[in-house]
This record gives sequence, C-alpha cells and structure tokens, in this order.
Amino acid sequence: MTKSFYKGAHGIILTYSITDHNSFAHIGSWIEQIKEVGNSDTNMILVAAKADLEDDRKISTKQGQ
Repeated sequence: MTKSFYKGAHGIILTYSITDHNSFAHIGSWIEQIKEVGNSDTNMILVAAKADLEDDRKISTKQGQ
C-alpha cells in the first residue's frame, strides 16, 4: 500500500492474522510509516483476524495486546 493511501486519514485500522507471525511482525513498520505521513493525532486500532482458527494460532492474545 502506498503512503498516499493513508495520508491525512483520521483513523486507521491495522489488521494482522493470528495464524501468520509475519503479518504481526510488520505492524511496527506500518505504525512508523503512518507516523511519518499521517497527522500526529491519527487514531489507530489493532485488530486480530482469523480468530476462528484457534488451532492454528501463532500470535498469543497477550502478544496482540
């Protein structure tokens, strides 16, 4: 996704898969990009996807918090 997509956004939903450690590991870089391009008051929320696949979970609830 290009930086211009979220430039000027008032809120951003960051989503990762609980079954894919790689998707969770990249959240930090997304946050840094948003801080560089977005407003200092841009709201962000982190959402865990694929919660129905508990048997395949790679990211613990505690890690997500």
